[in-house]
Amino acid sequence: MKAKAALFKGGIMAAFGLFVLGQVVYKMIFPQIPVFEAIGTHRFVGICGKQCVFCFTLVASIR
Repeated sequence: MKAKAALFKGGIMAAFGLFVLGQVVYKMIFPQIPVFEAIGTHRFVGICGKQCVFCFTLVASIR
């Protein structure tokens, strides 16, 4: 069971890697200026995610 889960996780990570590689190649062929709103949204989501993880670990350590 663990081997299947590890294989599945590896497949998903490989798919994400290929997706990112495709984006890099596309951006090299068709360069464009980054959109400020997209960068701000990405940053906001990242900060919220980090805060949620921090709060969860804090609560889990108390229990």
